[in-house]
Amino acid sequence: MVSAREIPPGGEGNIEVTLNTANRRRALMKQITVSTNDLNHPSVELIIRADIVNTLALEQTTVTFRQVNKGQQEVRYATLVGKDADQTDITAITCAHPSLRVEYSKTGFNNIAHQRIRITLPADTPIGRFSEQVILKTNHPKKPTLTMLVVGEVVGIVRAVPYRLNFSLTGVPSDVVRQVRFNSINTPFKILGVTCDVPGLKTRLEEVAPGTAYTVTVTLPAGYTGGPFAGTLVIETDLPDQKTVEVKVVGQPRRTPNPELP
Repeated sequence: MVSAREIPPGGEGNIEVTLNTANRRRALMKQITVSTNDLNHPSVELIIRADIVNTLALEQTTVTFRQVNKGQQEVRYATLVGKDADQTDITAITCAHPSLRVEYSKTGFNNIAHQRIRITLPADTPIGRFSEQVILKTNHPKKPTLTMLVVGEVVGIVRAVPYRLNFSLTGVPSDVVRQVRFNSINTPFKILGVTCDVPGLKTRLEEVAPGTAYTVTVTLPAGYTGGPFAGTLVIETDLPDQKTVEVKVVGQPRRTPNPELP
């Protein structure tokens, strides 16, 4: 923001720069261009540099567990950073996920300073994807709450690719076909049955490689007149520890551009 639009000869003006430091860390540089009607100086370039120091923050706000095998326990660590990190404690932790365990140690787990927060995914966590917001309460007067997102996936012997089938419902002049592949790398399995809870959809099972790979074809028939749907394709297997595998099946009208918009 400038102090005045016009500056008389020999006068001076001020430019006020406001920097939003939210979600920013460490050094920052911004370039500002000021345009004038001075023929000798039609523009002036200003370089703004700032060294942003956090009062208190999480070193990482997202913790990821990528494709953890069922029956395997995984642990991740996080810590506090900022000039007040060493003087701040976590006083309470809220995590609604029934399996995830989030714990705090003032000195750091295993006496390692940068491992003050431990996130454990137990071996008995159910198969599937998860996304959970963890709320950390602190005793810091200016940062009473910190938020962390924990995301991941627990996979079984049988894996489905993709995990979701999408159908467009804006005019169905011909059959719309989608496929899901079910694979196992080391353990042979059989598919005992296939069901889909969306009325009107047809399914067909095909064995690609004996005992290790199958495809399920899902067909939305031509002339489908039903409305939007959100259902589930379920295969039943002969594996005691993974009796079923589920795939989301979604049908929505295709978005069409508004011709009146520029």
